[in-house]
Amino acid sequence: GLKIYTTMDKDLQDYSQDIINNTSKYINIQEYTIKSGDIDVVQPQVGAAIMDYRSGEVKTIIGGRGDLPPTSYNRGASLGFLKPTGSAIKPLTVYAPAIDMKLANASSLINDTPLTDEEFKRFGFSNGDVVKNVDGQFRGPITLRTALTYSVNIAALKLEDNIGKSNGVEYGKKFGLIFNKRSQESLSAISLGEFDNDPKDKDGSNPLYMAAAYGTFGNNGIYTEPILYTKVTDRTGKVILERTPDKRKVISPEASYILYDMLKGPVINYSGRNAKFSDMPVAGKTGTSEGNKNLWFAGLTPYYSAAVWIGSDTPKEIKTIGNGETASGNTAGILWRKLMEKVHEGLEVKDINIPEGLKMSKVCLDSGKLATDLCSKDPRGNHRIIEDYFIEGTIPNSLCDAHVEVKINRLNGKRATENTPKDLIETRVFISKAYAGSVTDAYMVE
Repeated sequence: GLKIYTTMDKDLQDYSQDIINNTSKYINIQEYTIKSGDIDVVQPQVGAAIMDYRSGEVKTIIGGRGDLPPTSYNRGASLGFLKPTGSAIKPLTVYAPAIDMKLANASSLINDTPLTDEEFKRFGFSNGDVVKNVDGQFRGPITLRTALTYSVNIAALKLEDNIGKSNGVEYGKKFGLIFNKRSQESLSAISLGEFDNDPKDKDGSNPLYMAAAYGTFGNNGIYTEPILYTKVTDRTGKVILERTPDKRKVISPEASYILYDMLKGPVINYSGRNAKFSDMPVAGKTGTSEGNKNLWFAGLTPYYSAAVWIGSDTPKEIKTIGNGETASGNTAGILWRKLMEKVHEGLEVKDINIPEGLKMSKVCLDSGKLATDLCSKDPRGNHRIIEDYFIEGTIPNSLCDAHVEVKINRLNGKRATENTPKDLIETRVFISKAYAGSVTDAYMVE
């Protein structure tokens, strides 16, 4: 006579399982099977989870696709099925700590330049290791917002080093990530999600944990533990068990909103574009582990958070059919969108409220400092001035020194000298070489 009141949305669960079972209809990955007893289990596999990050109620968990043996792991939620997160870890262990600790803000600069020999060794790399950004570029000084949008690995490593590995691990644990001993000492694991993931000492995350972690950014910095039922009653209707989620503060409401706003960048401008649906605000991040063995998309809307993982039960490179690029946004991002479209049907388009403790200020994109009139005269246009959010007390107190006025000879474009005729002298705005990186030589000045 017991009645268990589950948090599951049955229609959404059935719909989601159908989407995941038919993954090949939506994304272009090479499939194969591995034998498990008498069952041919399709690979790569998929795990997913959707939850209401305020109430903690889990609406959907997808543990796999296709025919699965009874003893199969639940790839969506099992503690025994943890995987490296790739760059989906960056908001949790790099950018959130830096902003919450007030060591940086969204418009602070980090230098995206090749590692020095000293950094290479100090960061724990050894001969033969290749440390680079996914696109192979180095952008020079860039804001944290830009670094997160374009998932710049070098910037994440340097920023993690600045805030300290122990702080990154501490925040990561508060967000629900699991680190084994080796990963806690690895800058690559903490900042880039390259977890050790020893088969005998698993660490990393799963879709349910990642959905809960990202939900923190929509919930004023409060992590809500996922729950699967609300109550249990006996045959008389008496409540004999009641379930309310544990909650804990991870970051401040102000830092939480800044991260939410920053995470809109990958969805609008970069690898997360395929996760966007309707006019609903979407914030999220892709993640790809070394060798394309794990593909992720984790994110949230003003209503729900969700995460999708794609990978093989026995870690193996995920390949596309034909010559297409294997990217998390083109795979996990698409499946994430398909699932979230359904759960948001009929919901009002709205955004998360901005906390009262946030201030806005105009800063220069090239220096991260307060914008001046010279910033608006940048040869590339006045879009070098941005208006960004700041936690009270963290607004820069110095003026931009990246933009400088220089008298030049308008005929040859070189600095004017005492011998330059006055009618050939022209004043132009250039970028100081100290801030070079995103500009061409024509815009720089010594």
